Amino acid sequence: MSLILPCLRLFYCDMKTKKECCLARATPEEVGIPGKSVGRFIERAAKELNSLHSFMLLRHGKVVAETWWFPYAPEHPHLLFSLSKSFTSTAIGIAISEGCFKIDDPVIGFFPRKRHPGDISEELRTMTVRHLLTMTSGHGKCSLEGVKKNKFQGDWVRRSSRSLWSISPERISSTIQERHTCCPRS
Repeated sequence: MSLILPCLRLFYCDMKTKKECCLARATPEEVGIPGKSVGRFIERAAKELNSLHSFMLLRHGKVVAETWWFPYAPEHPHLLFSLSKSFTSTAIGIAISEGCFKIDDPVIGFFPRKRHPGDISEELRTMTVRHLLTMTSGHGKCSLEGVKKNKFQGDWVRRSSRSLWSISPERISSTIQERHTCCPRS
């Protein structure tokens, strides 16, 4: 699990806790990369690729270049949609192999009670890690519209646990970003 956590922290960093997950910085030259080459790459990528959101180049564990294209910015949550499944399933596989938890453990047990409301539905209470991995969590409606529009500020875990979990796990299969966003944050 120690190998995947830096990746998860990079992609799931709260701006409130940015200091604890910030990566070290260096100039490209300090890590053996010609800075002009990085600049040319960014310019060419912006010109030739469609819909760039952001770019970050790391070498030897240090950020040597980063940029965002409008309307994206580092202070806004960035939804990775289906790419989140790759990070989540990899991290969960490593954690399970290291004995951190089991695939059939209830998800709600990973979060302190203060992070979720007391009136948790039976459907949410019985949702397991397996349900998240197989996209059968019983959450049939995406409640992240505000995040998609960069309007939501606050605690994603609390927001997710207040969402409508009215369908028994395994009865619905749908791709919902929120499941992957909340799972690795525990």
